[in-house]
Amino acid sequence: LRPALLLAKTVATLDALSGGRVDLGVGVGWQAEEFSATGRRIGLRTARMHDTLRACRALWGASPASFRSETVSFDSLWCEPRPVQPGGVPIWFGVTPSERHIAAIVEMGAGWMPVGSDLAALREGALRLRTAFVAAGRDPASLGVRANVAPARDANGRPDLDRTLAENAPAAREAGATVLAFPIAAWARRPEDLAGFLTRLARAS
Repeated sequence: LRPALLLAKTVATLDALSGGRVDLGVGVGWQAEEFSATGRRIGLRTARMHDTLRACRALWGASPASFRSETVSFDSLWCEPRPVQPGGVPIWFGVTPSERHIAAIVEMGAGWMPVGSDLAALREGALRLRTAFVAAGRDPASLGVRANVAPARDANGRPDLDRTLAENAPAAREAGATVLAFPIAAWARRPEDLAGFLTRLARAS
């Protein structure tokens, strides 16, 4: 939905201001109304996302930058400031591991963010991606995999953080996750609950 130059400049500025602490998470989108409201075709969303990310990488490189693709093209554009991180801002893909998306992750990605918390899908996707990394000459250990950890429940059906950390979190790691994500709403329903929840996670890590 965002023009490549706007996205590249915005993310690069955030990276510079934060001292190189930005990751860019991307997805193709699902809501047709978003695309029609911005005058874009939802049918081209995957190609546009991939082209936009390639364009961002060009803009984060040498200036002035030129780029040509099916959906994004420009000549002699300057993009300042530059990202602090060498090679540009790391890109994480929140997509299903189709062949098309796997190719894009191998080409441009630092990590994969599976949709949902199914461990079998996580294991299969992580294996396919690491195999593709090897085939492309990339270190499979460099692939980040961010998994959503489903809450375990106690006998009353309430989320049980101790069980989740003891059972579900290790299971996600075993399935290939390198980063674990916990849905805050399941554990901290009130603002005053947040500090205790984060402290508990910090101790567990």
